[in-house]
Amino acid sequence: MSVPPGGEPDSVLHTIQNCNTTTSFHNQLLNWFKEMHNTSISPAIYELLFGTPCGKENNILRKLNFSLVFVNYHLHYHKINERNLDWVELTTKVKYKLRIENRFWFSFMMLLRSFCPVNGFKRY
Repeated sequence: MSVPPGGEPDSVLHTIQNCNTTTSFHNQLLNWFKEMHNTSISPAIYELLFGTPCGKENNILRKLNFSLVFVNYHLHYHKINERNLDWVELTTKVKYKLRIENRFWFSFMMLLRSFCPVNGFKRY
């Protein structure tokens, strides 16, 4: 395990769990997400890494999980490509990807409802 100029050890565990940059981005994302969706979600550390359990109807947690997966990917991608992190770039990409995800999810739910009405499955 090497120690970069910043003085913090460089390992996957460190990057995911203990890195000051990762922690800062997770905190910024949570604050941004809470403000954007008017919520007070406070996930535990392991939920920041692996997601929060949610049902298909809990849209806020689904969006948070999607955002966290993308942030973790974004942090890893920038680290291995030695690129600087940019908060504005990250939030722009998350907003864009959430719009795409919302459209897909809405279309999927409408399709699902057409096959599964409220009173049970259609019989053909």
